[in-house]
Formats: sequence, C-alpha cells, structure tokens
Amino acid sequence: LVAALWTDLVGFAPHPLTEQMAALLAVPAIALLAKRDWSARVLAGIGFALGLAFLFRPHLAPAIGLTALWYLWTVRFAVFVPLLGGSLLALAVGAGSDWLGGDTPFEWMVNNFTRNIVDNVSARYGVSGPLGYGPEVWDYWSVWTVPIALLAAWGARRYPLLMIFAVANIVVHSFIGHKEYRFLIPSLSALILLAGVATADFAAWWAARRGGRVEARAKLLIVTWLLAAATVVPVYQARDTFIVTPFTAQAIDAARGRADLC
Repeated sequence: LVAALWTDLVGFAPHPLTEQMAALLAVPAIALLAKRDWSARVLAGIGFALGLAFLFRPHLAPAIGLTALWYLWTVRFAVFVPLLGGSLLALAVGAGSDWLGGDTPFEWMVNNFTRNIVDNVSARYGVSGPLGYGPEVWDYWSVWTVPIALLAAWGARRYPLLMIFAVANIVVHSFIGHKEYRFLIPSLSALILLAGVATADFAAWWAARRGGRVEARAKLLIVTWLLAAATVVPVYQARDTFIVTPFTAQAIDAARGRADLC
C-alpha cells in the first residue's frame, strides 16, 4: 500500500526514464535476496534483473556491485556462479542489442561516461556540492523526511541489502557535480519500501504494547502515509516535471497515432 500511494513512486511511474526502469528491476531483485534458499535458476533470474538494471543505468554499478558482494560474502560465495551467470546473460542481451543496431557493443556506455564524467559536459546543466541531495529531498518531503528515514532504518533490519544499495547509490551520485532528483529514484524506491516494511512492524509493536488489533493500527498508519503523500503532491505540481502534464499527454497521443512508431 505504501509503494502504491507514495508520491515519488506514483509520479515517476508513467515515465520510462532509465533511472525508473533500473529501479523497477534492481529494487525487487535485491529484496528477493533476503531469502537465502533460492534455487540456482531463481538466483540466475535475480542476476539477470540486476544486469539489466545496470544496462539501463550504468551509474548504479557501484551500488549493485557492493550489494552483490555483501550478499555473496554472507553466503560465503556459494551462489556466485548462478548470480554472475544471470548478470552476464543480461550483458549479452545488451551487447546483442547494440550489435543489431549497428553499433559497437557498449560504445554508448563509454561515450556517456567520457562526455559526462571525463569531459564534464553535464556540469553545463548546473552543479551542486556533495550534500546537495539533502536539501533536494527535503524540498519534496519536508517534515516527512525524518520519520521516513527512521522507518527505513528500522526496515533495514529485515532487508539490509536494500539499505546498502540505497545509501551506496546516494553516495556515488553525491560526488557527481550535476544533480537531478530523478537520479535518486532507485534509492528512494528502496527507502520507501523499507519504510513500508517498518510501518507493518510498527503496527504490530504498537498493538502489542497498547493493545488492540494490528489491522486497525495498520489502517491508521496507512491513512497517515496517504496524508503525507497528499502534502507532497503540490510540490510535484508546482515543478510541473514529474507528472503527466496536458502537453505530455498530447505528445503521447500524437505518437500513439503514428503507425510508423513503436
């Protein structure tokens, strides 16, 4: 329910941005790693999803790599082969796609890194310091930032890999001068899911301590989440970027009406 109603996840849902696509692949895949007795086939599927997430957003490589290494260390590298095999299969799909398109495999990735990191072309669109994302998130979430962060930290007790992924991605992007809120979507998706898990745990703790039914406590907390999301919506509307505006809707309709476009 939290994932279904929180403004960031809803606001970015209709936009096929690379960060959004990577989040939809990486976050569920990492969450699945909380279960330790998956078959090799499932682990290969998880690796495949992580590999595709990397293809959509190569900037996630440090976060995905650190999370995978942490997981492999906890299982003493027992599932290294299927996890790596699935990832390599995803990279093969990416290479094949490039080749069929007439390009050298992964040439676009090298060019992207060269232009934006080495040549620093992205700086033309504005830069900020290493702590720039803190005020950015606060501008959107306002007073809800603190309780969400605390809930996410609580949820990390059950899904520590999601927290590792979220924090690592934020740290990496914090040291890139050009910052955009959408770059955080993989991290924010993980943090919101962690906060949702902690909301359920808090409802159970609250009911045990004060009495009453867990379901009733959970419903009250969900209403609180809904009110919080409602206060964030005006910020999105004011920025006119992360929602489907009338112009965007018209452009989509026009593109859909053309038989020569996919």
